[in-house]
Amino acid sequence: MIKINIKDQDLSHEIFELLRIYFPSREKEKDISANLEKNILTIELDNKKYKINIENLDKNKVKKEILLILKEKLENKINFGTLTGMRPTKKFLKLLENFDFDEAKKILKEDYLLSDEAIEMISMVGKNEMEILKEGKNKFSIYVHIPFCPSICKYCSFKTLVNKNNELIKNYVKFLIKEIKAFSNKKERPHSIYIGGGTPSAIGKENLKLILEVLKESFLEPYEFTVECGRPETIDDEILRTLKDFGVNRISINPQTMNDETLKNIGRNHTSQDIIKAYELTKNYNFIVNMDLIIGLPFESHEMIINSLNKVLELKPQNITIHTLALKRGSELMKEEFFEKNLNITFDEIGNIMLKNFYKPYYMYRQKRILMDGQNIGWTLGGFPSIYNVVMIEEKESILGFGMCASSKFLNFEEDRFEKFINFKDIKEYMTRIDEIIEKKKILQKNFL
Repeated sequence: MIKINIKDQDLSHEIFELLRIYFPSREKEKDISANLEKNILTIELDNKKYKINIENLDKNKVKKEILLILKEKLENKINFGTLTGMRPTKKFLKLLENFDFDEAKKILKEDYLLSDEAIEMISMVGKNEMEILKEGKNKFSIYVHIPFCPSICKYCSFKTLVNKNNELIKNYVKFLIKEIKAFSNKKERPHSIYIGGGTPSAIGKENLKLILEVLKESFLEPYEFTVECGRPETIDDEILRTLKDFGVNRISINPQTMNDETLKNIGRNHTSQDIIKAYELTKNYNFIVNMDLIIGLPFESHEMIINSLNKVLELKPQNITIHTLALKRGSELMKEEFFEKNLNITFDEIGNIMLKNFYKPYYMYRQKRILMDGQNIGWTLGGFPSIYNVVMIEEKESILGFGMCASSKFLNFEEDRFEKFINFKDIKEYMTRIDEIIEKKKILQKNFL
């Protein structure tokens, strides 16, 4: 176990996350500990003690010293160095406010210990993000959450519900509509609207149509309108025509892998051929399409990962998002204690394949318990980056979140701060306490927007 004995809760959390990233086996197996007494931080590992004088050191410098002193013992290669959070590009963009590109990259290497590969990727993503973010100040986006899916994937930790209870779906949509109507705004055009989940297309055309109608009634036409249609078995002409009629211009079709045996193993009810058929169907409606892949799914070899990537590249969707598996609490994989220790593929290799196929990286984020200190990267072909993905990750504009689990962020640019409000994560609590949610969010909205 990882044991931290430090009174400063912020420092304790930072050190815990650092040790969890670079000593993943220690979270459940052999012990590693960190104790702080009179400015001396003691790391105990394999019956050996490592001492660091942290007087006058900020949190980042403390983490840097830990990595340097334990360098030979680390289980993961140093990739993102001391940047243990989910938004490494946010640090880079902040540095660019005071330094040029070369100096910012030098700081990432020397002060934060990032690898050359990570720095190069962050700088490419940062350049592409800046084009989107310069348009985002004082704008707002909308997120609508649909918590229903045809089945629960083994890696999923979301509060997802299987779409078998039609009455529950109808009730959820009713309360969701009430929440959306309460924040109607016909004065400002949303930068983007994103309906995610779950699988929004799994609730059926009529329920989805009700949500699209209330969004059209409550808000002006967004610059970008995305709906996740992740599972191919939920995609047909009726759904696609409905989306098109309401101005949706982007959809997601998410294979996660193009290997049929893996799809079966992770709890999916479709084949790779179903994915291809669904993608071909969308061509009739001229949507911008994103497709997701996950690196590190159970028992997938290097060859299987490259096979999935090549099959998706053959389709040439405008966006491909490549995730690295993160083992989340509550997921079946976490319960099975799955941990891929022999994953022999590099992010550099994946990046080179994408660049050779003319895709550009435009946003990046990371997650807790992500394999190999990895990353999730969105790639675009032909200049079709997702506005919502960028502004959500970089926290550069206010976001109104609707539905169970949805997160709202209200930004104040003058004071460089934001307030977050997260809706209840239990569907019954969300529906029974909808008036309370609306009231509290309206207060925050008034103070920030």
